[in-house]
Amino acid sequence: MHSDPPQAGGWRWYGDQEVIYRPKDLWQTGTTVTASTALGGVPVAGGYLDTNRRSTARIGRKMTFQISDATKQMRVFQNDKLVKTFPVSLGAPDTPSSSGNMVVMTREAEALWVYSAEDQLDVKYAERLTADGEYIHAAHGRWPTRDMTTSATAAPTCRTTTPHGCTTTPRSATPSPSLELPIIWRRATDGRCGT
Repeated sequence: MHSDPPQAGGWRWYGDQEVIYRPKDLWQTGTTVTASTALGGVPVAGGYLDTNRRSTARIGRKMTFQISDATKQMRVFQNDKLVKTFPVSLGAPDTPSSSGNMVVMTREAEALWVYSAEDQLDVKYAERLTADGEYIHAAHGRWPTRDMTTSATAAPTCRTTTPHGCTTTPRSATPSPSLELPIIWRRATDGRCGT
């Protein structure tokens, strides 16, 4: 692994088949990262790897979302400058939204989640945060009106909209797609929504 400018980082195994490199701090905007393997001819699972590989990428602008359970808001930053603020709804007490730092894994224009034959959810603008299916996505139904919230200025809480651990935004407030996938900072006041 090589980066220009140089940045410290390290490798970590996830299970016995996947290893991931992460920088100590977020990649700096404009960094060129090159990953190389010299594994051609190495015996693996009764065969041999066929070739050495090399791939290079350039890190785009810094894009971060900060989500607060206390304010029920998502703040969007580009290169550390606040550009938008959206109301959000977070998970229910029995399926709370995760807290901590996350990276958007995938971006999907539309997603259909099937919980059972009677319980299906079709959502737009879904950004996957966890391997077990936690997302940021546009509200799948009507966004609650002001009188359904806990106060005149608060965003709806999980008592009025109950996503299954996801962070939900009004359809009109969904961030515009871009090539860069954002870093997510989500903080819950006590690990549960609606407190």
